[in-house]
Amino acid sequence: MSNQSDRNSREVGLITGSSTSFGRQLSETLARKGHIIFAAMRYLFGKNAEYASALRELAIQENLSLEVVEMETPLGQRPSRTIPGSTHQPDERSSLQRTLESNQLDSIGCF
Repeated sequence: MSNQSDRNSREVGLITGSSTSFGRQLSETLARKGHIIFAAMRYLFGKNAEYASALRELAIQENLSLEVVEMETPLGQRPSRTIPGSTHQPDERSSLQRTLESNQLDSIGCF
């Protein structure tokens, strides 16, 4: 199976509350099992900056498909069009990541 086919066949997950506890453990576990994981947390550049940095570092060290994304922004503000800390090249982005970017994280529901 080619690299492109392998990437397209992997499950993609969006895990909320990934800064600590269950969300953090689930993000790490699923990424280590080979899934493409978007680890969402609030206050990415504020109180959770250290947690976000640690997850990004883990993804680099273990070569995981684990991206840290901000799920909420202050009322009246919109998130940037790119996902901070992305390590994927543009051709490697999953359809979920492209969707998140094109929708600017406005209307994502939890699952």
